[in-house]
Amino acid sequence: MNACEFFARCGVYRLPVDPVPAARQLGLSLVTYEQFCRVSGVDMLSLLRSHNPDAFTFVSSDGPVVVYNRQRTPGRRRWNIVHELSHFVLGELDCGTHGEQDADRLTADILCPLPVVSLCGVRNVRELQQLCGLSHEAAALRWRSLCAFRRGEQGPFSETDWQLVRRFQPFISAVLDGFSPQSTTFPVE
Repeated sequence: MNACEFFARCGVYRLPVDPVPAARQLGLSLVTYEQFCRVSGVDMLSLLRSHNPDAFTFVSSDGPVVVYNRQRTPGRRRWNIVHELSHFVLGELDCGTHGEQDADRLTADILCPLPVVSLCGVRNVRELQQLCGLSHEAAALRWRSLCAFRRGEQGPFSETDWQLVRRFQPFISAVLDGFSPQSTTFPVE
């Protein structure tokens, strides 16, 4: 599944992507580390020693569950949860380094689709961070990719790029018209 398919399946038409309804659409549950500890009887220190300190996914009898650390900043939490969703949609719940790279790439494409943010006229890292709800670190990394995209280093717009632009057109227009993207109503499939 690519970002365009993710957006269609999860009903995403604007940024920043809210991972909570996306997880629901994909059939995953979300719980915090604290909730997981209460239900499982595992203490927090043991959990942090045995799992990723940001987020992880496990499969319960009720289906996949993303467990995330709510103590992270909002941008970091968003990245961590979408990263776990990316593993799920890529079919890589148990993966190595290669799977991490694939999940990181898909996460970046979901949270910050380059054709969309480029047409929104983002001018710097801070604007990118605000528009996409990213951490400063993620926004700085994605800014480099956006600059390369704008220079045409990936070639001309692909059909997938145009699909993204069509899907996000009301959002792009609202941003360009100076409206707050969060207060704008967008069509629902």
